[in-house]
Amino acid sequence: MKKLLSLIILLSMLFFAFSSYAESGTTVYIREMELSVIIPPEFDYFTRQVKANDPNLKKYGISRDYILSEMESQGDYLVAFADEGETVLEIAKYPTTINDFHSLDDSDLEQVASSFSSQYAQFGITSLETEIYSSPQATFLKMLMQSTNSSDASHIIQYTTSIEGSLINFRIKSYVGAITPSQESALKTIIDSARFFAGSTPQKTVSTNYTDELTGLRFIIPEGWTVFKPEAKEGKGGIVLSSESENNTIVFVSSDLWSSFSDEKKSNYTRADINDSFFLTSEIVDAFSATQSSVNKVAFEGKRFFFIDYGDRIKLVSIENGYLFTFDYDGTKGDKNYNEFESILKSVKYPSSFAEKPSATIKQSATAKPSLGSQASVTHPSPTSSIQAKQNGLGADFASSIKLGAIIGIALWALLPGFIAQKKGRSFLGYYALSWIITPLIATIVILCLRKREMSAEKNEATSEQHEIGLIDEEQKQIIAEKSVCDNVNNQSGHCIQQSTNVAEDIRSEGMSQQNQCNELITEDEESSATELRFCRYCGFKLLVDSEYCSHCGKKVR
Repeated sequence: MKKLLSLIILLSMLFFAFSSYAESGTTVYIREMELSVIIPPEFDYFTRQVKANDPNLKKYGISRDYILSEMESQGDYLVAFADEGETVLEIAKYPTTINDFHSLDDSDLEQVASSFSSQYAQFGITSLETEIYSSPQATFLKMLMQSTNSSDASHIIQYTTSIEGSLINFRIKSYVGAITPSQESALKTIIDSARFFAGSTPQKTVSTNYTDELTGLRFIIPEGWTVFKPEAKEGKGGIVLSSESENNTIVFVSSDLWSSFSDEKKSNYTRADINDSFFLTSEIVDAFSATQSSVNKVAFEGKRFFFIDYGDRIKLVSIENGYLFTFDYDGTKGDKNYNEFESILKSVKYPSSFAEKPSATIKQSATAKPSLGSQASVTHPSPTSSIQAKQNGLGADFASSIKLGAIIGIALWALLPGFIAQKKGRSFLGYYALSWIITPLIATIVILCLRKREMSAEKNEATSEQHEIGLIDEEQKQIIAEKSVCDNVNNQSGHCIQQSTNVAEDIRSEGMSQQNQCNELITEDEESSATELRFCRYCGFKLLVDSEYCSHCGKKVR
């Protein structure tokens, strides 16, 4: 039990690290802006490549033409909704003559912020707060604003930067109150995830091999796809593939999952232990904000993936040798480019170093609590077998509970035929035991088909005589009680004579009269008992002498 508990704790710790490291949203590549961002899962987004059958259009009651016209009029290239449309995310781009923000010092940026505030004021937007923020790839002006325009009254938080002659705005609008910390955090997450490809040299491929610099993973890029390679980041790798013909995008991202673990967690596993067999489908559902029905396990040329279908886009996830790989496709299986997306997955080849076998044991952490187990090590043949062992252990416990419940149920059910048998004059214990042999159901059917057992004539006569004696004894007791009443009356009469001689004779006469009545009553009862009553020989019930049938049990007595 301690081993199982230790294993469950370690799995929980590992999954927590995996969940926190996994993408908390969807990677979206905005072709016109040469920009990729991660959109949080609470937002439903649209780009200018939105399709007429996008399910989110129906959800918000809008058409493709409407959302495209709104984007063009506002300069937006991505619009997303949350909180039933009360929160709006916009990413926009405008031409500008302002130098790149990363080339300006703080005083220049403050002047730019002041200029922006003046321009916004002309449109009924008040600037409340301004600060400078530097992300891994760009420098931004962060502005907190409030719009008093009756047609667009809202609270706004906005990040603005200038890159390669383009002014790029990331903003969230709240139509139900001030900007909340969670909304501010969501926008900051988007800003930090932004990757600008402006200045990079996109290449249109013929058909080429791609090798991931971080992991050494290789796959073949189909002909006709434009490749954008983002700036390298520590612990991250990937590329963006864009198809102009069908407006589809493929985003490949690799992440070093192992490096995110603490030393304590690393002491329990090796890098080779961390693969897709280590994680359950339910854990993938939680980590990537999916539903249970949308996640399946698939294999392409022997490579295993978790396949996640979001309806309007597809994500495939693989974990090998401590690395997390994701392939995002912004389309469906019905698209013309989906076959080319599958061809990339089929061509995936992991480095030969990934083929190393998982470690045979799990070392116990030095910081593990003594209550979790005192062994120096716990055998752990493989991640797959450990999960199976956990599932088998839970299954065995469940099976034991079912067996115990069945035994208790039979024991209670077997009482029913026993009680019915007893009521019909048969053995309770005999039919209770029979229920365990032929099942309570069959025993119940058998006893219901049997008639009530009748006592033999001798037993009936004996029972009748005993009952008659019992009834006679009861009547004798009643007669004695009546005699005692008469005696009390006599005593009272004698007492009255001593108190008053004037009424002595009257009382004595009255007492004698009552005594005579009592004697007559006793005589009548004795005669009635002897001549007018009889008893049923089957049930002992008191009957009139001329009764032919017992009024209690219904049997013929004459």
